[in-house]
Amino acid sequence: METRPLEPTRAGTTEIGPGTWKMGGDCRDADETQVRAVRATLGANVDCLGAVGVRGDGRGE
Repeated sequence: METRPLEPTRAGTTEIGPGTWKMGGDCRDADETQVRAVRATLGANVDCLGAVGVRGDGRGE
């Protein structure tokens, strides 16, 4: 996986990462498929996950 430096720290992050806008809800109610998807992503050394406050009513993070 290729990485790119981010400004201003120049810390590297993977160029590709999944969006999580369809994931959300209370973490206690996380769908097992969603949990497996995030774990597989992290296991593939992808370190960029798209999550913002408007996704999952703020619970996508």
